[in-house]
Amino acid sequence: MILKNCRLIPELTEGCAFYEADIVIEGEYIKDIVPSGQVDWEGRKIIDVQGMTVIPGLFDLHTHLHSLSGNLIENQAKNFGTSCFDTCEYGNTYLKLGYTTVRDMGTNSRCAIYVRDAVNKGQITGPRIYSPGLMISPTDAGNEDFILMYNEADGPADVLRAAREEIAHGCDFFKYMVSGAFLDPGSVPGETITTEEELQTLVNVARARGKYVAAHCHGTEGVKLCIRTGVRTIEHGTLIDEEGIEMLANSKDSYLVLTLSIFQFLIDLAESDANDWRAVKAKQYLPLMQESLGNAYKAGLTIGWGTDIDMASLKENPAMEFLVRKEFLGISNIDLLKQATINSAKIIGTDDLTGSIKVGKYADLVVIDGKPDEDIKVMAKPRAYVFKGGSQVVI
Repeated sequence: MILKNCRLIPELTEGCAFYEADIVIEGEYIKDIVPSGQVDWEGRKIIDVQGMTVIPGLFDLHTHLHSLSGNLIENQAKNFGTSCFDTCEYGNTYLKLGYTTVRDMGTNSRCAIYVRDAVNKGQITGPRIYSPGLMISPTDAGNEDFILMYNEADGPADVLRAAREEIAHGCDFFKYMVSGAFLDPGSVPGETITTEEELQTLVNVARARGKYVAAHCHGTEGVKLCIRTGVRTIEHGTLIDEEGIEMLANSKDSYLVLTLSIFQFLIDLAESDANDWRAVKAKQYLPLMQESLGNAYKAGLTIGWGTDIDMASLKENPAMEFLVRKEFLGISNIDLLKQATINSAKIIGTDDLTGSIKVGKYADLVVIDGKPDEDIKVMAKPRAYVFKGGSQVVI
């Protein structure tokens, strides 16, 4: 297959010095990138994208694939079968929007693992899925509201037990709760709820088994604890301070994955119900988050892409994370696109095959009607074409 007359973005394209090109796809991979009109088209399937922008497949490193709506009670009431089918639906919604890689952060009864395996076998369609199975968490206020998603563990020995259980169920990495949460009733986001010994135990197990730890963490001291112990990804990082930013800048092991869409969801919720406890938390922390994460961006940290929102919200505004990061933190269009592609690929260690447009990498490609490097709002448009591993996605 050949994608003809592609507009490329230099920062997302490797190994070529021209940005009006034809992309040659062979099997799952990009075989060649050549100046427009200089390839032999005879006998090949040709898709003329007519100057539209082609970017690498997008990443969402923080989602919960069984969540079709923002109704937490409804999501937790689902049985295993329903959760699996809903995970399939959300996965395909991501794929149609150009997200060819998603990292699930915990689903009911580990259903994302089973959906991942079915996608990998070719039994169903879906993005590339990475899953921790259940989230490992110390006992904390509000855990009962997410009991189908949690593997509770208290003390280093119990953490070791939980880690081995998730390995036995086929986890790709570990998700661990380091601080309180916005969506757990009674939980305080800035408080550290684990000990250094517990977290270090999990990091040690991960390293020994070729995995890593992704830590839910909002709090200032929790962020520093994550960096000291070697956590790979710090999810949210809402209250990171200057010392934490400097520690991250000097770390070769730890990265920050932001999730601003969920903040926007909660702020919007406040407009309809100012007394909703989730909205009250979000409004309280919003100015702190803007200052902390704005400083993290200005410091030049490699930042990953997450949303943490439900399927209905993503479908309603596919550009939400792009627009909110730009509005709240002042992130440039190019950096937004890099965070959603090559930065995220590097963070989870898949940049040898994904994250940029390069000969030899997977043909994970998204065709955008517009110029997102100049106007990020075009990311709200339906995608013109999506390809995952060289296969065209039915949109």
